[in-house]
Amino acid sequence: MFQTTDTGGIGIRIVQIPQSVQSNPLSGAYIVQPLNAGSVVSQPVEISNTSNQTLHAIIYPGAAAMKNGNFTITSAGVQNELSSWVTVSPASAVIPAHGHITAVVTFTVPQFVHVGTQYGVIWASIASKPSIGGIVNVNRVGVRMYIPVSGAVKPATTSTSHSPSWYSLHTAVVPWILSGLLFTLLLTIGLRRVLSRFKGQR
Repeated sequence: MFQTTDTGGIGIRIVQIPQSVQSNPLSGAYIVQPLNAGSVVSQPVEISNTSNQTLHAIIYPGAAAMKNGNFTITSAGVQNELSSWVTVSPASAVIPAHGHITAVVTFTVPQFVHVGTQYGVIWASIASKPSIGGIVNVNRVGVRMYIPVSGAVKPATTSTSHSPSWYSLHTAVVPWILSGLLFTLLLTIGLRRVLSRFKGQR
């Protein structure tokens, strides 16, 4: 969980750790559920308000990456493959003072995916009212996602060209040859008749 808000603000945590990953030491703090291509998996998270006032939270997935061994988050609004599969319900919520709500994170994995570990964050964000100068402070907390993905890699599109076979060439050309021979034979017979008539008239 990222602690990017002031004390007495908003928090987020995993509600239920899937039995299949309970032996993973990261499972208590991060979402580490393995996903298979074509699967749909849900994970509940709790959004809490530790302040003395009602807060309006926006809950959404964000992209992340592993760079030089460091977990690196991206700017708000940027997506990667993992975050594009994720929906959160509710996507926004009003949380009473010292209360909490539960949101469900759903992973809808496509049939064809890039296999390997993918990274992201489930964010809960709150924004202050604009100041006199129009400045809005945005604070957010998040749960990291380290998601091993397995399944079918999308096959490359291939185009095949077929060379005409001997049979197809044979069946296409032979009728033309026979027609030509028949035409030549008829022409020869006709010429002989004309020549014979011409000789008889002389």
